[in-house]
Amino acid sequence: MLKLKGCPKCQGTLNLASDMYGRYISCLQCGFSRDLPDVLPRTAVAAPAAPDVQAPMRKAA
Repeated sequence: MLKLKGCPKCQGTLNLASDMYGRYISCLQCGFSRDLPDVLPRTAVAAPAAPDVQAPMRKAA
């Protein structure tokens, strides 16, 4: 994937790539390169369970 004018050094085009060591970006014009952090896969998060609340007992008349 290319990001036009994304290089912080020369405002050149950044290329997003990956190799056996992980993902990285590099500038096509000046050669600037930076490793990208690993992204953890999204996992389904279960909704918190509703607390068990009992209705108040009615008194018999």
